[in-house]
Amino acid sequence: SRAQVLFKDPYIFNRRMDSLVTVYWALQENPSFTEETIGTTLQVSKKHTKKDRTFYRYTLKDVDVSDLQVSPAEAGIQNLRLSGPSFSYTHDSRDDFFNPRKGNFDSLDVSLFPESLGSDLDMVKFYGLGAWFKRVSDWGVWAQALRMGFEIPYGNTTEIPISERFFTGGDTTVRGYDRDEVGPKDPVTGNPLGGQTLIVINEELRYPVWRVLSGVVFLDGGNVTSTIPEFFPLRLRWAAGLGIRVDTPIGPFRLEYGWKLNREPGESPGEWNFSIGQAF
Repeated sequence: SRAQVLFKDPYIFNRRMDSLVTVYWALQENPSFTEETIGTTLQVSKKHTKKDRTFYRYTLKDVDVSDLQVSPAEAGIQNLRLSGPSFSYTHDSRDDFFNPRKGNFDSLDVSLFPESLGSDLDMVKFYGLGAWFKRVSDWGVWAQALRMGFEIPYGNTTEIPISERFFTGGDTTVRGYDRDEVGPKDPVTGNPLGGQTLIVINEELRYPVWRVLSGVVFLDGGNVTSTIPEFFPLRLRWAAGLGIRVDTPIGPFRLEYGWKLNREPGESPGEWNFSIGQAF
């Protein structure tokens, strides 16, 4: 659930720069916890070319974690305030926002939350995404994506709280696994703990079947590690699968099944995923 109020102005300080003020409330149920957030964001963006844009933000938010399904010691701080600036750069040459057939989308986001600006922790967060799309002959599209993220605590902070950690697994990351299933687990409850690093690799071939019906063959890999020293980009959980899609004006309705390729003891062979919109 999410409720928000937005104010947008295409000019700031008499310059042609888009400004956006957002005040919002959000409630999200995760497999390991429920997260309630109240916050505000001031964003200023500048368009450099038709494809390139930079964003400058300042965020202030209060996060309240409840209904923990992991031990409190593993979760870390459950109620915290985050305050700090962030910077983003995007390059978008896709031919279609909902169902691209060529082009690419690249973005890099850097966020800083220091105690000196009112945060309850000292943290730097990096997140990058690259997605590339290419026509294969006249009938198919080869789509690829790479996502990486790192969270670095510093100063008086030694641990990232569970509400701010990376998670992966599910219909938009590593299909074949349940939501947030990939990565560290609580040793007592077995529920996801998330971590300070993230890597997700997606490869898929999209091909037409009949009219608005299309198919997909995919290979996904990814992992989350508790700390940065544990990060190793070749140590991934892999899944491969098939799916069908129904194209609509707001993007495809997807039904896919992924098989775990390096399944661990006690895990299911794979998972069904149903969603609206592309996986990436």
